Formats: sequence, C-alpha cells, structure tokens
Amino acid sequence: LLASNALKIVERYRFLLNHPTAARSTTRSTNGFSDWKQFDPIHIQERWSYHRDQHNIYIAEAVVSAVCWLVFLLPLAKLAWILSRGGKR
Repeated sequence: LLASNALKIVERYRFLLNHPTAARSTTRSTNGFSDWKQFDPIHIQERWSYHRDQHNIYIAEAVVSAVCWLVFLLPLAKLAWILSRGGKR
C-alpha cells in the first residue's frame, strides 16, 4: 500500500512537470469537470495523452499493490488457520 501511494506521488509530480500551468492556472478549473462539460478539445486531448503516457506507471502501481496485498494476506490466513487449530475450531 505504501508503494502504491509513492507511485501516485511520483505520477502527480511528473504531471506537474509536464503541465506546469496545471498547478497555477486560475482560468482553467483544477478538476477539469467544467472543461469536460464544455467539451474543450484541448483539455480532453491533454488528459488522454497524459493517461496514455502514464499507462505503464498505472500498471506498475497495480502490480505493486497486488503484491503488497498478497504479502499481507498470506501470513494472516496462515495465522487464522493456526489459531483455529487446523480448522477444528
């Protein structure tokens, strides 16, 4: 879980480096909903190109998150099995 949060921070940092106006823009909304609602083609194109460029980071985040959950859940399941005395309780 910690690794996936770190990947999200890295992703946001890269976005702000590639789109410096996103951090300090006053004319464009920060959430982009008004731009989507108005079908602003420049904004939509920027968002799609950003997500296409970050696809590998999203995949890596999902893999790291899945591995972290497995590392957490396997010992927990083993402990539950031991505490139930082999499924007898």
